[in-house]
Amino acid sequence: MSNSLHQMTMSYSATEDRLLLRVSTTANDEHQIWLTRRFVKVLWPALFKGVEKQSLPPETAAAPTTTPQVKRAVMAMQHNEALQKTDMTQQHDEEKVNKPSTEKPMLATGGQCVPLQSGGMRLILKTAENLQVALNLNEQLLHAFCHQVTSLTQKANWDLAYSLADPSVQVPAGEQAVH
Repeated sequence: MSNSLHQMTMSYSATEDRLLLRVSTTANDEHQIWLTRRFVKVLWPALFKGVEKQSLPPETAAAPTTTPQVKRAVMAMQHNEALQKTDMTQQHDEEKVNKPSTEKPMLATGGQCVPLQSGGMRLILKTAENLQVALNLNEQLLHAFCHQVTSLTQKANWDLAYSLADPSVQVPAGEQAVH
């Protein structure tokens, strides 16, 4: 995708037993991509690692080693702060109707997570149709994407215990739009 990200939403289809990722750009292009349980299971460790790397500065020999509990607490705090700044209440913008890839959702078959110099991550999704959709996710969008994955895999009852957040903070579930 060569245009700026306008919106991304994710929903769960019980009929397909898949997550549907819809991404629209400022040029009114939309890409729809199915994410299977198997694909999410492979993708999650890379997403988690990307968020974890951003949570704390690299440790040096002079700095004491941070415990895993402290790292997890800092990551949860940053995750909750990012979600509070993100609008997840709006439905997907249906006016973004130009679907350059296909009229039907494409199936994600591979991907890559590449850290961005400015923070965040480039998520490259490869599809069964031999297309690639690249999403530049700043830190806030990366947290929102991870939140969508965690809340919808729970809704799907996929038995994937993914979490970045503090369980005491509630963010609405369901179809979620990120603007």
